[in-house]
Amino acid sequence: MQIRLFLWLCFMVSSLLATAQQDCSNTGAQLNLNSAMSSYLADNFRIKQEWAVPLSSDQTYTLAVSLNAGYAYTFMLSAPEGVRATGIEIQDATGMQVQYDYKITEADNYILISDFLAETGGNYYILFKTVPAGGQACSYMAWMENDHPEDIKVVKKKE
Repeated sequence: MQIRLFLWLCFMVSSLLATAQQDCSNTGAQLNLNSAMSSYLADNFRIKQEWAVPLSSDQTYTLAVSLNAGYAYTFMLSAPEGVRATGIEIQDATGMQVQYDYKITEADNYILISDFLAETGGNYYILFKTVPAGGQACSYMAWMENDHPEDIKVVKKKE
């Protein structure tokens, strides 16, 4: 219990410091992301990166990552409540879509979690999309990894 509390406190401090360096801020979106990440930390996922950027409906944030075969990954996107839609697309090194998750009409469409089991290692592109009701939405994103997917309670594999 003390280790989890310590990890949670370290996580919160690092989140606050990272957010202070960003161009946008939305406490609700950040808290939703932190809550989602905490459940993955309990399943021995490691935070690889987290950040926040303002996104409008005509913008996509693209992250280039190198993934290991057999590892489980999760990509998270949290936007302010009231957005029209969120989406996360995973492409292989050639730009071919290997997974696409989105929420449009769901009541919780402001938070999206995309679980991915990398069958082959290599370079991937992760595309994050937010469709705000107007203007820009401060969107918080993160990705995490676990090198022992057999220990995870639920890992979704998209066909």
